[in-house]
Amino acid sequence: MTELSERPSIDYRSLFNEVNDGILVLGLGQDVLDVNRAMLDLFGYTRDEALRLQVSDLGVDREPFGAADLLRRLHRAALGKPQLFEWQARRKDGGEFWVEINLRLAELGRQECLLAVVRDIGERKRVEQVLRESEERSQTFLAQSSSGVFRLELEDPLDTDLAADEQVERIFRTAYLAECNPGLDQIYGRTPADSLLGSRPGDRFLPLGGEDEHPIEAFVRGGYRLSGAESRLALPDGSVVHVQTSLTGVVADRHLVRIWGTQIDITARKTAELDNLRLAAFARQSPYPIIECDARGFATYLNPATRHLLDTLAVDLGDLLPVNHEDIVQACLYEEAPSSSIEVECQERVFSWTYQPAAESAVVHLYGIEITDQRRAEARLQRNALQDELTGLPTRALLLDRLARNIDLNRRHADYCFALVLLDLDRFKVINESLGHEGGDRILVELSERLRSCVKDSDTIARTGGDEFVILLEDLGPPGNATRIADQIQQALARPFEVGGRELFIGASMGISISTGKDASPSDFIRDAETAMYRAKTAGQGRYLVFDRALHEQATEQLELETALRRALERREFVVHYQPIVHIHSLEITGFEALVRWAHPERGLIPPMRFIPLAEQCGLIEPIGEWVLETSCHQTRVWHAAGYKQLEASVNISATQFDRADIAERMRAVLQQTGLDARSLKLEITERLAAKDMDFAMLTLGELRKMGIRIMVDDFGTGLSSLSQIKRFPVDVLKIDRSFVKDLEQDEGDAAIVTTVILMSHALGFEVVAEGVETAGQLDFLQRRHCDYAQGYLFSRPVPADEFSVLLQRGVRPA
Repeated sequence: MTELSERPSIDYRSLFNEVNDGILVLGLGQDVLDVNRAMLDLFGYTRDEALRLQVSDLGVDREPFGAADLLRRLHRAALGKPQLFEWQARRKDGGEFWVEINLRLAELGRQECLLAVVRDIGERKRVEQVLRESEERSQTFLAQSSSGVFRLELEDPLDTDLAADEQVERIFRTAYLAECNPGLDQIYGRTPADSLLGSRPGDRFLPLGGEDEHPIEAFVRGGYRLSGAESRLALPDGSVVHVQTSLTGVVADRHLVRIWGTQIDITARKTAELDNLRLAAFARQSPYPIIECDARGFATYLNPATRHLLDTLAVDLGDLLPVNHEDIVQACLYEEAPSSSIEVECQERVFSWTYQPAAESAVVHLYGIEITDQRRAEARLQRNALQDELTGLPTRALLLDRLARNIDLNRRHADYCFALVLLDLDRFKVINESLGHEGGDRILVELSERLRSCVKDSDTIARTGGDEFVILLEDLGPPGNATRIADQIQQALARPFEVGGRELFIGASMGISISTGKDASPSDFIRDAETAMYRAKTAGQGRYLVFDRALHEQATEQLELETALRRALERREFVVHYQPIVHIHSLEITGFEALVRWAHPERGLIPPMRFIPLAEQCGLIEPIGEWVLETSCHQTRVWHAAGYKQLEASVNISATQFDRADIAERMRAVLQQTGLDARSLKLEITERLAAKDMDFAMLTLGELRKMGIRIMVDDFGTGLSSLSQIKRFPVDVLKIDRSFVKDLEQDEGDAAIVTTVILMSHALGFEVVAEGVETAGQLDFLQRRHCDYAQGYLFSRPVPADEFSVLLQRGVRPA
């Protein structure tokens, strides 16, 4: 291991001229004594010109970068206090740019001078600007951040020309917390019901303990930007937490309008640092790196943890310490104050050092802690604001920015055309449930690669949801190119995806909105593409549609229908129709299936396929389902009283009803209210619903059967389960789906399936109902296969209660 005291011989003049950063040697009177080549290239001066300059000639002369600020920093550096700051510089040609300056006192020969290392940070500032803009737009980042993220609004825009003290006072008086994520409330020990919203700086939000400088003051002094300021918060319960605060101001027309900020709870880290200080006497047992240095910065002691770290990383001690380690040691001893949170990156690991002076011994103790995970998490949060972590694609925030630019181009140039393609995978939830999220993620990554192959490099592909992608086709040319690209995407998806040795075929529904030259916002284009996509998905999987006026009218009609649907329950516009279920041999009516209809006052009778999906989308399926259950049970009780005691009511149960934890109690309440015997009620659940959560389904179905209610699996054969799975469930009846009954006279495959289901169901103790029976031939086939019950138009369509009463009196007469 090489100690800091081992100093190789170096050609310092050669190093001075070959280093990439600009180096400026200044006299204590601000005159330029020497410059290197990089400095001349950076500012555009010749060496002779540079040597005739004053350092103030190299910068702009306006606050907060004026001559007074520079003079203060030069004075502090001359007193031996190193200065690291950002500055707006000016080149010889007048161009302005951002630099970072590391200024410290040095000795040239026997003459004291100031050494300034100047680095161009223009690109970094541009990236920071993009991140600031992204922070303001990205609500997803706000909701998902594990750090505290917040937005302060000012009651009135703040004039940035006011004195700094007055600006601070007005921010304290007029700023309020307008938005924050759950992470911020958690730091302050708040709950959503007792959120910090509405608080003012210094009130419940940002209260400080001790004499720490308030972050708002540092924010104003720093030109409306504060990065990583540490402070202590005194909470109402008397506890104190340590936080790291970053603030970014949004300035428009020389007025501060809002402040975005983040806070990270660093109490654990600060506690660890304090523990290191308390355990200085036990350095040998400390799990953290501890180093003792003399006044020159040379290491005089390394604890075992430090030596182990150096051995593990296979580096020298100098690689693990800050580049200005010697200056920090001397400044620490000179000021007799610690320097903390000095970060060093070594082999992709990040360490934070605290320098603690022991002035009486003229030594400095260094306490280290690894913060790699914290820094990676912060970097990931910033990256995720613009880039999807899984696929590497842009996020919604970046898409909206580029979409706005294309809308502006379309508005200014009549021949410029672009299109938006919104893609949503078909049945992706089923894939996640069967393969797990890891398998689903692999498909999403491969899908993103296939999409890239279908578009130009200048086009934007963004992932905006779990399985939702949006493609911005820039400079499209003829509008027909949008459908050509949609065809290419469908061809790319036609190839199988391979996951875990299995081949899977995945389709996608797409909606396309094409620029028209009319004024529209980014949200309008996304809305139109979504409308077209949902209509394509409704029409069938693997389709795409281009948005047009007709789709807009249909979407408007759908909205009107949803509004009417919400009022239909209040206005008692729903009715129940009953379709008989008959014994396969005697053709006696043994029960019925209750089917809801909507008697719209203007549109007439609306079939279930038109409004049931809409009711599921807008959360009305549960109250509708419960109304159907109560009505059917009451009507069954009426027919029992009329002498038809054999009747059993079969009522469909939606996923929302089935998922309720109190479904058994709800059923018991309905039976008590209507007086119906539980043995006269059958609940129809779909095959998919039974297989969705097997443990929950088995427990729930078991409770219902204990009450006497019988369970029927509807649409059997169309889901993902099988008889081998269904046999595990506490069910009584299987209903063969009409799709198998429809063609059993012509299709040998359907006939074989129906025969097999009947035989195996009987072997497992299940009764069988065949639905969709429409011909005498189908009835004859089912009778010969000893099916138990039949239901279909051969006997009767679903009819109102009074017509069903007539059927009970005269019986069914198959044509």
